[in-house]
Amino acid sequence: MEAVKQSFLFVSPHLDDAVLSCGALIAHLAPLTSVTVATIFTHDAPGPHTRSAQEFARQCGWTHSAELFEERRKEDAKVLTEAGAGHVHLGFPDALFRRRPAASRLRRSAGRLVPELEHIYPTYRFHVARGRISTLDADVFDRTATSIYAVADSIHAGTVFFPMGIGRHVDHVMARTIGEHYRGNAVFYADFPYALTKPTDIDFTRRNQLAEVMWSKGIDAKAQLIFGYRTQAPMLFPGGGVPAIPERYYARPGTDPLAGVGEPAVDTLGDGGRTGTSG
Repeated sequence: MEAVKQSFLFVSPHLDDAVLSCGALIAHLAPLTSVTVATIFTHDAPGPHTRSAQEFARQCGWTHSAELFEERRKEDAKVLTEAGAGHVHLGFPDALFRRRPAASRLRRSAGRLVPELEHIYPTYRFHVARGRISTLDADVFDRTATSIYAVADSIHAGTVFFPMGIGRHVDHVMARTIGEHYRGNAVFYADFPYALTKPTDIDFTRRNQLAEVMWSKGIDAKAQLIFGYRTQAPMLFPGGGVPAIPERYYARPGTDPLAGVGEPAVDTLGDGGRTGTSG
């Protein structure tokens, strides 16, 4: 009997992150074996919304965030289906839309006038982008972790890819923390395009004994996948060009994230080979 090839799970904080960071590898693996992208934060929440949340929708060219997120889910499903990958939308609200649990009546009333008072991360710059998971987000963190682990179990994932949290977006950091506690084979990917200008967390790579490796196959074709996210790509790449740089991954030395699909072990992943180690 022919051995069953392992399946791969890519954990995406938002509805484009996995393709932005791992699109070339996803497109390479999809014809060879089962690939699934599980996106965590795929919805907004009922208003009133903070100024930061409203500004985000406006930057994307939309007035109503619910319509924006509906379109983003459609984009994601279309891009991943065309790439040959499956998709799961876990349905949690984006950081800018998450409200404080069990808010008092007074806070709820005040929040109708000043929505920032009722939200866990009321601003992007001073809250979301600081990369600090609020204690008020503990329930979301626990439910998110349970959901991701359940998806990994359901598809018998041999390797699960998590974001490195480069750029310090709190949703990315939450996904990274879940990956750090995952008991199976976890590989971390450099968050693109944050990784173009933001540093890698050296403490994290050392703590987890991670070695950096590159994937360069199919990079030139990756832009076509990225621009399938029409609500996001023009804002991220206003000049219309996506830098064609190798994807960066971080794995524990001696592990083989591509076992079972006829690819080399982690220390010679893809065309680029190992570029350095953080252990």
